[in-house]
Amino acid sequence: MPEIRRIDSGKIACIEEKGPYGNLSPLFHQLKDFLNQRHVPYKDEHFAVIYDAPGTHDLNRLHFAAGLELAGETLGNGEVIVVTRPAGWLACETHRGSFEQLDETHQRLWQWAQSQGYRPSGAPYEFFLSGPLPGESADPGPVVVEIQLPVEKVG
Repeated sequence: MPEIRRIDSGKIACIEEKGPYGNLSPLFHQLKDFLNQRHVPYKDEHFAVIYDAPGTHDLNRLHFAAGLELAGETLGNGEVIVVTRPAGWLACETHRGSFEQLDETHQRLWQWAQSQGYRPSGAPYEFFLSGPLPGESADPGPVVVEIQLPVEKVG
């Protein structure tokens, strides 16, 4: 069941890409290598930021970023971007199923948020809670992904 929740701001490190959704897994390894080499602590919660609107993209040509929340300070290097995730309101829903069905959950969450008097105010985040990361397995089976859509109240 979707819900509206508030989050505090926090530092995140990301690597952006345009390409297949399955490229996420190698980007997470690259991001962890970057942070480990600099001894920067991070939360081991993998997330993706999806810049394309649900239902409008091809999963082989997606604009996204692989990210980790930081528990320490560092600067990016051009490829790794360090930014502050702003505090604010999120419409959240947990997806249980295949990666192929994830877009449907995104669309349902957008529609639900609008029916509750909210509009999207930023790119959605996908937190990978259970199962392999995109690109780790040819047959990943069911996964659990929490979608977090930044929203603001209309009016």
